[in-house]
Amino acid sequence: MKKESSFCSLIDEVIKDVFCQTTGIHLQNCRGNDVAEDDVCTVYTIFNGGYEARLAFCAQRSMMKRITENMLEEPVVDAEDIVEYMKELLNILCGHVVAAVFHMTKTAARFQPPCFAEGRYLPEGADPDAMVHICYMNDYAESAILLHDQFPRGANEM
Repeated sequence: MKKESSFCSLIDEVIKDVFCQTTGIHLQNCRGNDVAEDDVCTVYTIFNGGYEARLAFCAQRSMMKRITENMLEEPVVDAEDIVEYMKELLNILCGHVVAAVFHMTKTAARFQPPCFAEGRYLPEGADPDAMVHICYMNDYAESAILLHDQFPRGANEM
């Protein structure tokens, strides 16, 4: 169990650090029942290689718009910008996650190009009951949830 909690803490730390550096937004952990269910979208991917895992970032559209505007450094005028910038943010986040997991386990993996979906969505093969749920809120009371399989699932034993 200690290994699982250390991976959860590692991923949580990576997400918060990269989020702050890339978007200027500070995420704080919150209780799951604080995460809004209305007007949400999801960016997600699947990791393959030395381990297999799924990761999905589901957030209120207002948070995704704020993220995009911070990355663009100007107001969003095209909704497609939100889709593209959220996929790019997930690319950055997953690159850091893969590097952090490799640093801990010496097990390498790649991730598929991120996808965007309206609503709350999980990648194919995901078991919502087995996934780790990490809930976040920003300084504007906008909420998000990160769902991921245990890392590294299927990796060589440490």
